[in-house]
Amino acid sequence: MNREIKEKQKVKLIVRLNIVLFLAFLAFSLIILRLADVQILKGSEYAKLTAERAYQTEVILAPRGSIYDRNGRLIAHNRASFVAVFRETEGMSKDDYLRLAEKLEQVLAGTDKASLLKRMDIGYELKDGRLVETARMSPAYMEKELKRDLSPEELAYIAEHRSELPGISAVTRPVRVYASEQVAVQAIGYVRPFYVADQLGLDFYREQKDAYLPNQMVGLDGVERSYEEALRGKNGYRLYLVGADQTALHQVQEVPPQPGYDVHVTIDQRVQLEIRDYIKEFLPKLRRTIPDATNAKGAYAVAMEVKTGKVVAMVSYPEYDPNVWVDGPDQATYEQIQYAVTNGTIREAPYDVRPKTGEAAVQENYKHPKSIVPAGSVVKPLTVMMGLSEQLIDPHDQWFDPGVYHYGKGSDKIRNDGGRAYGMLSPEKAIQKSSNTYMARIGERLAEREGAAAAGVLQRYYHAFGLGVPTGVDLPGESGGTEDYLVMDKQYGPLAAIGSGFIWPAGADDRPAARPICGHNRQQRQTAEAADRRSPDRRARRNGARFSTGGNQYGAAA
Repeated sequence: MNREIKEKQKVKLIVRLNIVLFLAFLAFSLIILRLADVQILKGSEYAKLTAERAYQTEVILAPRGSIYDRNGRLIAHNRASFVAVFRETEGMSKDDYLRLAEKLEQVLAGTDKASLLKRMDIGYELKDGRLVETARMSPAYMEKELKRDLSPEELAYIAEHRSELPGISAVTRPVRVYASEQVAVQAIGYVRPFYVADQLGLDFYREQKDAYLPNQMVGLDGVERSYEEALRGKNGYRLYLVGADQTALHQVQEVPPQPGYDVHVTIDQRVQLEIRDYIKEFLPKLRRTIPDATNAKGAYAVAMEVKTGKVVAMVSYPEYDPNVWVDGPDQATYEQIQYAVTNGTIREAPYDVRPKTGEAAVQENYKHPKSIVPAGSVVKPLTVMMGLSEQLIDPHDQWFDPGVYHYGKGSDKIRNDGGRAYGMLSPEKAIQKSSNTYMARIGERLAEREGAAAAGVLQRYYHAFGLGVPTGVDLPGESGGTEDYLVMDKQYGPLAAIGSGFIWPAGADDRPAARPICGHNRQQRQTAEAADRRSPDRRARRNGARFSTGGNQYGAAA
């Protein structure tokens, strides 16, 4: 009996074990089938999903360094601005974007849904009341600025209604600010978004394209451009895990930016502003009192320390407010400031034709000289020094000035200003009277002695005094000027090259003007300007001399 019971229990145990084994087999079979489904049938789908979830970095802009004058007065700096930004969130449709823009235009003063959608850069824009597809300007995971300088009310609303404004937040961003006194604005320069510099084809920015965001502010002129690498600092970044639609899932890492270095320039703000204000007050008086100066609108001045060469002031007048570049000037504003943007102390700046605009402004500009003009009588001390050094004259030289000097075959002549005859002249008195004829005498003696090498001798002295060579000022775009006397030497010989004044021999009205050693008188200047008005290209050839600003060893030269 006991044996039968044991046999029955054994059979039951075997059955149970078989059931357990079967269930285990079934479970493992299901697992294997599921794995096969995942890895074989749906393997490519899951691999694609995994690949689409990648890491992306968002650049954190480095605060730009400030610019100070030599005494520590602030010229350019950054101010904190509360900015409304938008970052796309997963699952938003184009209707969601439109509803968000409609809410925001009620919150952010001075905006409308069309402009907001454009700044949100979500691949749609509003045209004729409906959303149409458009190209994106930046990746979906990047923050886009919607409005700067939020009011306290706007900040509070965004903070209190985050759930109603998906993807919207308020952050603090640096905004470039220039001194309201307008201190050496052309020398200091200005900033613009990187994409503008890239469109202009500037080599420096093209070579470092990967270091910038399209909307990152970079130096485009002046000290802002020359010291870009020091001022810009080093951008940081945030690392995000992003989904297939490029929206951020969560932040993985953050590396803070390194602020840019401050730059101290040699400009003295007090001296700079006093010179500028004097010019501003003087020009209207000049126009009222001097008949030949009724059109005088521009003035350019550079003040340097004699012993060091440091530039203490660099005035290019008229000036303008460089803060217009931060958000970019509209067309009307640009038409007004374009005549004041160029630093006329180191390169050719246009005549200020305002209030004329458009084609009338273009035509008016042809009638006036630009900031680069022939050096004139300022070279006469150099001419006398060259004459003494080359023993063409001696310190006790005496010569009677008849008011007109004939040279060459006698048909070419140089006159003093107003045809004045200054009588007996010594080297000192020739400089005092600014005698054209005395300088022409020195020039002819050099041409007779040196022949074809005369222009080279003249060039050597000019270069020794910084004329016809770059000054080395650490500002971009310095004009190299021209040495017209070398062109004259090649075309007409040494006498034409070193003859004083502008040479207009009879029957040669189309002959180019020679670069003077002695300067030129009013009548000659009016004749040249009349020819310039007939031919803008001719005037452009003549506008070759430049003002020497000098370099220095301290910070930025300006």
